[in-house]
Amino acid sequence: MDEQMWGRWLCAIGKHVVKFQQDSRSTYVHATLRTSQEADLLMRLRRQGRVSGEKFRTLARQCGLPMQELSDCLRAQANARLLGFEADANGQIISVTEAIFTEDEIFRYAATRFLQRQPEPAERALLPLMDLLSRLPLDIDQVIDQLARMGIAEADAHQAIELAEAFRLIQRRDVPDFDKSLLYNEYLWAHKMDGVQRVLAGLGDRDTNDLLGLMEEVRQAQGTPAEALTAAPPHLIQMATRVGLVDGVKIETASGREKTFTFSPQFHGLGTGRADSGLHGISDQVKLLVASIQYGVRYSEDFHLNSPIAFMNRLVNEGQAGNATPIGRDYILVEKFGILRTVPTSGDRHRFEVIKKDIVVAARDALAQGQLSNGTGDGTLVNQSDYTSPEGMRVRLADSAGPTERLEMLHLAALRQTVQNGTWS
Repeated sequence: MDEQMWGRWLCAIGKHVVKFQQDSRSTYVHATLRTSQEADLLMRLRRQGRVSGEKFRTLARQCGLPMQELSDCLRAQANARLLGFEADANGQIISVTEAIFTEDEIFRYAATRFLQRQPEPAERALLPLMDLLSRLPLDIDQVIDQLARMGIAEADAHQAIELAEAFRLIQRRDVPDFDKSLLYNEYLWAHKMDGVQRVLAGLGDRDTNDLLGLMEEVRQAQGTPAEALTAAPPHLIQMATRVGLVDGVKIETASGREKTFTFSPQFHGLGTGRADSGLHGISDQVKLLVASIQYGVRYSEDFHLNSPIAFMNRLVNEGQAGNATPIGRDYILVEKFGILRTVPTSGDRHRFEVIKKDIVVAARDALAQGQLSNGTGDGTLVNQSDYTSPEGMRVRLADSAGPTERLEMLHLAALRQTVQNGTWS
């Protein structure tokens, strides 16, 4: 893990264990808790410019930082050049001015600050443990083996597991048929364990290592086509998609071509864990838009979308983008889901107008975080006519009857008529 990922996990774990502050066990994660509270303070200060000393102290209290430790925190943050401050002759803070440009600066600071607090080995091991179990539920022996490869002593690994279970950061699932207990991150995996536990418990070490590599590959580039994945053999990729370890989103084109695009559990919240249950539909719509853009970049039959991030930025910033025939012909699904609408420009050309800006922003951010390559020049998007959700991929409904092209076009015409009549909702 790099410093930014360390910082992210520190913040995530800290928010979870804060509820145990009055428990004596919290002393085992003191460095994590204090560091996450400091990071929370910096997050609140970001983009506020200059604040009074009184407001700074109020924010610090809201984050749970004791006033007795505030001077030390302030000096550390100033030394990191994240802020500056003025104080009177008695050392009382008059004002604080933040100089925080990105959240990543805060995460890097958190990683450094955590080590300055000299955490015990078991507390340090909590971070790679949580990161490991976010990728895949694992048998306890596999967890110990993976942590040992990172240079973590077996005793410290066992104590880290005990801490994680004590604070309910991870859960344990017994699989009696295989005489194994799987450890998993409940936040990411609880809703999938019933479907994947027997498959995972029956894997050998080699397949497990390949799957870990696969999950990391998908996490680093959400929306990668299944056929472009290289970290695991094809049969494991197919299995991971079939049982739901990896979410597969299938795009089918008007010409009958189809491609499957892959997403990991970390996609929910764009790397911060699962969204609230009420937002799962939103997450699936974001996946649809990401998969569509990925198809346009990689597989479009006529021409590829060369500047996807620039195109998405234009949609976000201007509320519209494009002027091309394929936009009016091929984007049935983004209209069906009410994400974008197509509006005639001239002749048979159309442009996109944004309906659900939150979906477009989330898809843009996901593509940017996934380091989608962006070239130069113009391009249009994907000739798509069908979409299969992750749930649809798992149950393999490929043989069921789908909509005909005529019905698709009638449906699209009805949608556009609604837009033109001004009754879109």
